[in-house]
Amino acid sequence: MSLSTPIAFLIFNRPDLTQMVFEMIAKAKPKMLLVVADGPRFPEEEEKCEQARAFIKRVDWNCEVLTNFSDNNLGCGRRISSGIEWVFSKVEEAIFLEDDCLPVKSFFTYCQILLEHYRHDQQVMSINGSNLQSGQRRTEYSYHFTKYNCSWGWASWRRAWKHYDYEMKSWPGFKQAGMIKRVCEDPYEQKFWIRLFDSIYENPGVIDTWDHQWNYACWLQNGLAIEPEVNLVSNIGLGHQDATHTTGNNHPLAGTLKTYEMSEIKHAPYVIRNRDADAHVFNYVIGGKKMKGRYTMPGNMSLRILIEKFLNLFMPPIVIKGVRTIQNILKKEDMGSLGYRYMEYAPKGWQTQLANGQNKGWSVDSVVEAESVKWEAFNNNLKGAGPLGFSHEHTDMSVIRNPNFHNVHISFAYVLALAAHKKDSVSVLDYGGSLGHYYQIGKAVLPDVAIDFHVKEVPMVAEAGRQINPEVHWYDDESCLGRSYDLVMITGAIPYMEDWIDAMHRISKAVGNYLFIARLPVIEKCPSFVSVQHIYNSQMLHQQFNQGEVLEVVKDTGLTLVREFVIGDRPYIKGAPEQCEVRGWLFRRKAK
Repeated sequence: MSLSTPIAFLIFNRPDLTQMVFEMIAKAKPKMLLVVADGPRFPEEEEKCEQARAFIKRVDWNCEVLTNFSDNNLGCGRRISSGIEWVFSKVEEAIFLEDDCLPVKSFFTYCQILLEHYRHDQQVMSINGSNLQSGQRRTEYSYHFTKYNCSWGWASWRRAWKHYDYEMKSWPGFKQAGMIKRVCEDPYEQKFWIRLFDSIYENPGVIDTWDHQWNYACWLQNGLAIEPEVNLVSNIGLGHQDATHTTGNNHPLAGTLKTYEMSEIKHAPYVIRNRDADAHVFNYVIGGKKMKGRYTMPGNMSLRILIEKFLNLFMPPIVIKGVRTIQNILKKEDMGSLGYRYMEYAPKGWQTQLANGQNKGWSVDSVVEAESVKWEAFNNNLKGAGPLGFSHEHTDMSVIRNPNFHNVHISFAYVLALAAHKKDSVSVLDYGGSLGHYYQIGKAVLPDVAIDFHVKEVPMVAEAGRQINPEVHWYDDESCLGRSYDLVMITGAIPYMEDWIDAMHRISKAVGNYLFIARLPVIEKCPSFVSVQHIYNSQMLHQQFNQGEVLEVVKDTGLTLVREFVIGDRPYIKGAPEQCEVRGWLFRRKAK
């Protein structure tokens, strides 16, 4: 028996998973199959994308097949939302499966029956295939109603999707009217969603997601979703080699969502939201219970942890690539990236044309302004015996216990102490040292040592540094390399330099004893590549380095590796062939 309801299959670059889901679709034998595919992010991905698309040629039953394949990579948010838009331009209702959402056989009939049953009920806007209640039954019927949509296998109607707006243009009015309180009774949950929706609205196209907008569209209409009393879909992408954030077995739902068949459907006689079910999702799936136990209300939530868990749950690996972007942009995050903000792969490398016309690097007013305004707060954090888990590049100077920031500063303290060992004074050159923040840290951690501190910066930043930090020797050219120093440190300049190899050789000549590369974004498998970094309301080209290549270049300068430092930061780069990790190294001049 064939399925009369159209199935929309959204695929990308995982032919092995695509095959498994396709085989379940083939057993259902839909009369219409609509296939949406995103384009490859880089040339090496073309073959996998083609292999995934090739499975559609295996349709051997009576079926109308329509395809919507993109030649270019649109990203998760734009591709999936535009694909769904295309689907509903062809059909009135459909079942949706992504390439890592493996349904049981009865999932299809469950969706078809409920699509027909609630076809004209405007309040019901979506049908979930996943059950997130940890084995707890909420009703005696086959399903209950929830405010949460879940994209791990779902179904809906054109009449519901017409309310979707990728840019959430109505959000400011919804927020101003306090309508979030009508949807979320829990104050913690209100805070969570306000900050998440703020981030999506304020950064259209940057936060690469689509289904939070779908959730918002349903809330805007006071809509509900249906959640089955048993789980009908498993996510086979958890731990997959091509998954971005769900590799390994540490995913919060790995191995916990078993699937069951639904033999018959017992309809609910009412359409009322099950608040206990929704409270369970927020408290035990998103993390609200942990948040309430750890933090005081309302400002100190560990939002990064909550959002990451939420995105991992509600978005399959093909979509959750935007999670790090959200972490980096949120203004009150407690675990933010080390100043990298939003980044995207630039396949044309240093020849990439930026939207602002030229690659000025840090020579822009917004950089100087952003760094200067936090100067007083930065120095206040250094007073007393508080932790060093803060960063001058972070948006919130009240964040003082970030382990990534702490690692950078403690690594510097160790290196400075080593360079100053048995000395009353030590000379330091910070190449690319912003406003001289490390001089302030040095004075705080080694108050009994005189530090002769020198900073090389771009002219605009150097001029600001002279005004704000006059104890430092400032350079806006390479005359600083005309002498040697006990310690030369590179804190972030090299990624912005196309001629970085020559620069490394020039800088190394000024190394009297130690060279400290404080933090560098590195990869291990792919060659070095360039990305576009969106930071401080500007754009600049930024390089990610193959670690082996960097170490070899430094070795050629005659310096010997002393120690590697784990920083821990992993800024997400949209479309990159390999995601990077920030690390540091200490080198020493060989004794003559």
